[in-house]
Amino acid sequence: MTYVVNGKETTEKAVELPWRKTIHLPAKPGLDTWQLRTQASSKAKVETVVKVDGRVASGGGYCEAKGCTSDDSGSISD
Repeated sequence: MTYVVNGKETTEKAVELPWRKTIHLPAKPGLDTWQLRTQASSKAKVETVVKVDGRVASGGGYCEAKGCTSDDSGSISD
């Protein structure tokens, strides 16, 4: 699982599903951006949902085959 928030890339290897990550961003003017890439190493249904303040901001990532990848990205402003 690799995710990028405001240009900082983080990779977590061998995560167990379901996987959840909470990221707190301080209030600031301008945009905060994210990118999320998932890759299934075995046959698994992988679906991504990004929530901002409890509301779904993006739910576009999905794959269901061995080795498939899914990408999702977006931004939020103050």
